[in-house]
Amino acid sequence: MKNLSIKPWMAAFMATLIILLFFGHWVFHANQYLLATGGDAVKNYYTMAWYLAHDSGWWTSGMNYPYGEHIFFADIQPIFSFMIASVAPVNSNPALYTPGIINLLMFLSLVLCAYFLFKILLYFKVPLLWALLTSLLITFLNPQLPRFFAHYSLAHAFIIPMFWWLTIKANKHQKPFIFSALLLMALLFSAMIQIYFLVIGAAFVMIFTLAVRIIKKPIKKISFIAPLSAAVLSLVLFKLLILVTDPVSDRSISPYGFIGFRHIPATLLFKQGSDFMNAFGISALSIENKTYLGLAVAIMAITGFLMFISKIIKNKSLRIKIENPVMAASLIAAIVLLVFSMAIPFIWFPQLLDRFPVFNQFRACGRFAWPFYYVMAVYAMVLIKRFYQILFDADLKSFAWGILALFWSVWGFEVFLNLRMVYHSMPQNKSTFLQSSLNQTLKNHAINADDFQAILPLPYYNIGSEKLYISNSNKAIYESCRASIALGLPIITTHLSRTSISQSFKEAQLLSGPMIKKTIVQDLPNQKPILVLSCSDALKPYEQSVIDRSTLIAHINGLSLFSLKINDLQDQTHQLKLSFNAQKDSLIRKGMYFLSDSQAVFIYRHFDHTNFQDYTFAGRSSLYHDKGNLVLLDTLLSKTGYPNPLIVSFWMHYHPQRPAFPLVHWQLWDQANTLIANQYINPKEGVEIYNEWLNISFPLQHFEAGMRFKLEVQGDKAIVDELLIQKQTEKVWYQNSTGLFYNNYPL
Repeated sequence: MKNLSIKPWMAAFMATLIILLFFGHWVFHANQYLLATGGDAVKNYYTMAWYLAHDSGWWTSGMNYPYGEHIFFADIQPIFSFMIASVAPVNSNPALYTPGIINLLMFLSLVLCAYFLFKILLYFKVPLLWALLTSLLITFLNPQLPRFFAHYSLAHAFIIPMFWWLTIKANKHQKPFIFSALLLMALLFSAMIQIYFLVIGAAFVMIFTLAVRIIKKPIKKISFIAPLSAAVLSLVLFKLLILVTDPVSDRSISPYGFIGFRHIPATLLFKQGSDFMNAFGISALSIENKTYLGLAVAIMAITGFLMFISKIIKNKSLRIKIENPVMAASLIAAIVLLVFSMAIPFIWFPQLLDRFPVFNQFRACGRFAWPFYYVMAVYAMVLIKRFYQILFDADLKSFAWGILALFWSVWGFEVFLNLRMVYHSMPQNKSTFLQSSLNQTLKNHAINADDFQAILPLPYYNIGSEKLYISNSNKAIYESCRASIALGLPIITTHLSRTSISQSFKEAQLLSGPMIKKTIVQDLPNQKPILVLSCSDALKPYEQSVIDRSTLIAHINGLSLFSLKINDLQDQTHQLKLSFNAQKDSLIRKGMYFLSDSQAVFIYRHFDHTNFQDYTFAGRSSLYHDKGNLVLLDTLLSKTGYPNPLIVSFWMHYHPQRPAFPLVHWQLWDQANTLIANQYINPKEGVEIYNEWLNISFPLQHFEAGMRFKLEVQGDKAIVDELLIQKQTEKVWYQNSTGLFYNNYPL
């Protein structure tokens, strides 16, 4: 074939045919299906749809009402949202086509992935038909395919091969400026899809360029400086963009996941569920922990490694002749990122994360293994081509073709199995996500959606700040997003990323008890009621309390609609102060305590004897424990006459360098030292929030004198204050320099 310009499009054309063969139904009816309806998946459809219908610029208002969120933390794939909004006809509603847009973009990414891989393979002088077949095999076994069912912005498989191709071209002598400029634009383009692509791409470019500089001498300075500058400049420009457009100052600096979501090396060679993985107990892995090379590529990777070691041993030196500097630099860049994806060296020295907290921002460092997949797959083909040539030159043509056929057969069979698995994961029922009768239901009750200011979903969810992680129902996420699109009402909670801690806390306070002031009320733009949408009868007590304060509107298709007036969110602290002043003289006084019963206070700890004053809930100081578990109480219930049951409560503050609050664990042993009761409490699921402090409270029942009770906080950097154990039915008041307290709540 003489016309070289059409060669890459051969791969794109063949990839399109494969997509249509396996997934044609979902391509031709792309707007009628949500590929997944779980929390992250439906949220990603929703945020783009809301943005296209209601927003513009750098801010989106659909979730995290009344504050909204920056588009980079809402996963709306900003560059595509901008483009769609700019070309949509006047008075049209592109939001109605969001499922189709997102689905087709992911399928298109596979076509472009094959295109760039084909160009790379041809660059490494892989024969045309070999390159065509190999580009398809790499594309349809890529580790980003599972993102079709969750994290859609991460599913764009063409981006890493595009970076690699442009990096190769930018490091060539002929046109470094032109391709470095294209590389800069590609990096910024990818950042407007998903920030991870920018960081992975910039890191790959920098390591590759430095490696070429070391391996390939001499080299023109411009071929070194231009691509390196493009990578650095992309990061600087993106950082400046965030600084200029994002006013939020309290996003988490230590999200969970850097260690937990690292890449597990065994998944390069073995699929999850294989006998090897099960034998070593590697079974319950997250999607973030896995990057499978495929058996054929894995064998060639091991072969290449053994050849490299053999050369070193033979030469008795690390200085060996490198036949292909570009491939060597690609492998070095991919291997360095692979090592980082395994959280090395941080998994061995966790304290390094405290010294370099910026790395904590990569909560899923396992994604940095993706370049290794693409580079190693291409290298495997280059290596098999080399073996083929050796055998062919040795007049072992049949054996050479046999090895090649076996290699492609094994690889192709795994690709087929992978495509079949994806096929069976595709939804079978058409979605009604953009079809809702809620508007008509409200009108049937003489109510308009405009009569409300926002939707409060029940069961409740609040995800994004890292300090809180409340996810009581995937159905609630789906139904609230669906109702929000149908009614044009924002959602007064969040399911986003790196959300403001203070804003998330204020939203969670809506479900707190009567002794917590709902500080979000003063931030609401009006006094319209909140539309409470409940999709379950099995609600937690704090969720049911919202229903109890609301007025029923209607039941429809398993959903219940309520109206919650803003005035019904008022706390009762003022009334409690009046009540205390009215009965103060009749209460039993013990020091600073005013009691309705002489036995009302069982145990109280103020922790004012410590020197930790960075965060205090009440009094002079609080209790801080830097490392390991903190035992708050470990005591024998040796006296008789203790009230039963009791309420145990204390306040906990989050530490900025922790992903979330430490776990709470209590245990109760009988007189024979037999454990009879214990419970783990995850504070990040709590809603009793006062300022930046979270109240932990639980009942203690069925104990007798002589039993042992232990209460501890499990985890580093624990901050605790004001521990109270009291009779459940009694009232405890006390005053200190901070003010008046009732049952351990400040008034």
